[in-house]
Amino acid sequence: MFKSLNLRRCQMLGLGWLCLAGIASGQELASVFLKGPYLQGPGTDTMTIKWEAPTNRPGIVRYGLNGKPNRQMRSETPRQLAVESYNSVTNLTDNGETKIARVASTNLVYLYEIPLTNLEPESVYTYTVETGGVRTPPKKFKTFSLHQPKVTFITYGDTRTNPKTHAAVAANFKRYSPDFILHAGDLVADGRRYELWLTFPHRNRVFE
Repeated sequence: MFKSLNLRRCQMLGLGWLCLAGIASGQELASVFLKGPYLQGPGTDTMTIKWEAPTNRPGIVRYGLNGKPNRQMRSETPRQLAVESYNSVTNLTDNGETKIARVASTNLVYLYEIPLTNLEPESVYTYTVETGGVRTPPKKFKTFSLHQPKVTFITYGDTRTNPKTHAAVAANFKRYSPDFILHAGDLVADGRRYELWLTFPHRNRVFE
């Protein structure tokens, strides 16, 4: 369920606590935004903003032109996901040998997916994302042109679970000002292991 609101109307309706939430610290962001926020499905007049969080509280995306995020979309019901994480447990056997076992645990996370529509072509939008009273710093995206003779893009892959190397490579992307980035996979070594995604470089903002 999505609701499109205007910030001024939001304040008039007495929802100022949502509109006035401050930008969070890095530690707060990491605890609330397990994955993302990240962009998918770019178009001339559309963009989808996604993220995952440990709780299912309402999510808000504020966005707008000229550095002013004065429009917003709200998600009331994120999608519940059951994910598996693995931890290594070390024990000593009766004969003194070390035995390492991998123990699986299942947790619930919530996927937020907010489509933005009726955007202006070839325009830079500023946006922030908020859930659970925690708001991201401002980020930007650009819509495609209606008549775009060429595009600049980056394609790469096989990053697997090497977050430091991945971050170092991705840190060079910005200087090329790509219109979009294609990842051919594998993003992490085993996509079924949720803990591997928590080391993915999007959590330290290398793609901004």
